[in-house]
Amino acid sequence: MWGACERWSKSDCIDLSAAFAYYTLQSFFPILLISLSIASWFLGKQEGLDQEIISIAAQILPPSVVELVETTLFKLIDQGFGAGILGAMFLLFTAGNAYLSLQRGSDRLWEDELPSKRVNSAWREQASRFLRNRVEAFLVVFFIGFLMVLDQISANLRMIPSNVLENLSKSNNLISDLFLKLPLLQVGQFAIPLIGFSLMALLLQALLPSRKVPLRPLLPGSILIGIGLTTLNLAVSKSILSLGARFQAYGFIGGFLVLTLWVWLLGVILYFGQCWSVVIASMTLVKIRRKRTNM
Repeated sequence: MWGACERWSKSDCIDLSAAFAYYTLQSFFPILLISLSIASWFLGKQEGLDQEIISIAAQILPPSVVELVETTLFKLIDQGFGAGILGAMFLLFTAGNAYLSLQRGSDRLWEDELPSKRVNSAWREQASRFLRNRVEAFLVVFFIGFLMVLDQISANLRMIPSNVLENLSKSNNLISDLFLKLPLLQVGQFAIPLIGFSLMALLLQALLPSRKVPLRPLLPGSILIGIGLTTLNLAVSKSILSLGARFQAYGFIGGFLVLTLWVWLLGVILYFGQCWSVVIASMTLVKIRRKRTNM
């Protein structure tokens, strides 16, 4: 773990996290556009649900922002599919910036252990690599979005109304009694995001480096990233919301600053987990080299 801290400091991971936050914000609004497009398709089929969302937003956001949300939501319900196509087109290019930022940072971490073979390739190969990185980044962002949906589902488990649990406790059904005795809500609230974030971290660590890296040393770092992101989501979310409420007087700029802070913290956790994976892989490679020299 100390070796991971040294490598994290040596590789300037704080600056890498700041670059990741900057490029991720370019991808945030296209992702939001796609999400709202999907939501508008669903809202168009659910009568009165859009008004419920606006009423909930009115309890959290200032009046000027609520009017903007209401206008945007109604327009997206009318546009629907077209907004999603527009967001997907922008996301195809902007998502690659955040992905390439992580890739450059990952290559910097792995350079000492697995030096890259720099060869001047033909322009066709460079063009195919560029397109492959864009498509790969596009798919990875969508996969991360799916995991974020799972995380939100698990976070909403604790939002189940108390009267629902009371009705279950009053029933004589054995399944409901078993459900109440087992800590399913508490376990699911932590386990589902942990598994999802760990899978996301393993996928990123395997795909990000521009060289082939061993898979087994990535597992501890992926679990560490999963624990870090889950803990951050559970422990700091209320603080972030409180901080965002204090910045409401600054309007859009305040929300932008809070979002930047949140993404920067995500980058810090991602890079530290990668540093630990590199240290573990370095120890594994040293053992393999010693065995080869002894033979």
